[in-house]
Amino acid sequence: MPTQSNNSKIKRLEIFKEEKELQKFLEINFTQSLKQMIKVTVKTMVKAEMEEFRQQFEEKLSFNGHYGRNMTSSFGRVEGIPIPRFRESPGNLRLQTLSVFDQEREKFARLVEQMHLLGISQRKIRHLAKVCFGIPVSTKKVGAIYKELVEKEEFNLRVLPS
Repeated sequence: MPTQSNNSKIKRLEIFKEEKELQKFLEINFTQSLKQMIKVTVKTMVKAEMEEFRQQFEEKLSFNGHYGRNMTSSFGRVEGIPIPRFRESPGNLRLQTLSVFDQEREKFARLVEQMHLLGISQRKIRHLAKVCFGIPVSTKKVGAIYKELVEKEEFNLRVLPS
């Protein structure tokens, strides 16, 4: 077995030249792992809820693949979350687990509302949505949110007659 003399140095492979590069690499991979965990968790929860519903249903319901849903989370946009579906959809099925999509949408709308109240421009909000959440928000969408917020503010500013 070959040994190394004390005078020679082991060459270190430089994958990352600076610590910042390593940190960025780790952050990206950690974020991707969290997104994958969100994807698997939502799919598992929906499937479990559907299994429970299926057991309570009188007729035999069988699964028929899945469809993809997208979600904006605190870690950015999570795309292609596989949501299982039944071959024949029972009319009264409303899955509680899917409310997570509505909750995340509400969080995003509240964030835009807070930025509006702080006086951040529509252009900057579009940029922040792209950078922070990885989602492009159209000028039309931001404008619609702003219009809704202005209407809310006008309503809140009206003085009720005594």
